Amino acid sequence: MGTRPKLTAGSSGRRGFSLIEVLVALLILGIAFGASVRVVSQSTTLLQALNERTEADVLLSERLGELRLTGQWPPLGEKSESFTANSRQWYWRRITTETADRDVRKVEMQVGLEKTEAMERQLLVTRFAYIRQMDVL
Repeated sequence: MGTRPKLTAGSSGRRGFSLIEVLVALLILGIAFGASVRVVSQSTTLLQALNERTEADVLLSERLGELRLTGQWPPLGEKSESFTANSRQWYWRRITTETADRDVRKVEMQVGLEKTEAMERQLLVTRFAYIRQMDVL
């Protein structure tokens, strides 16, 4: 029977990885995992903000549509109120001003999330519309 040669430190017949090599590999994996978790977290936050803005834009479009469909000439000045939509508390604000043409009024509409215990009032979308007196039904 043959005998196996003894392996000593520095011999060329190595098997496996040294402790340093394993630790370096774990360090690289840890850094990569940490970076990927950060990217996923930022993506989730960005997606939530985008969904809020999209929902606010839809709500604002509905408010402008209601303004045109009511058949009333929008009064000058400011009006605002809170409302609930999709289980969230929102606010809208309308600022109506005169223009050089007496038959046209500039309407600025804003929609945002209402103040809660966790955050201050947050404006999400602002849109301007010019409404002619004859546009109103």
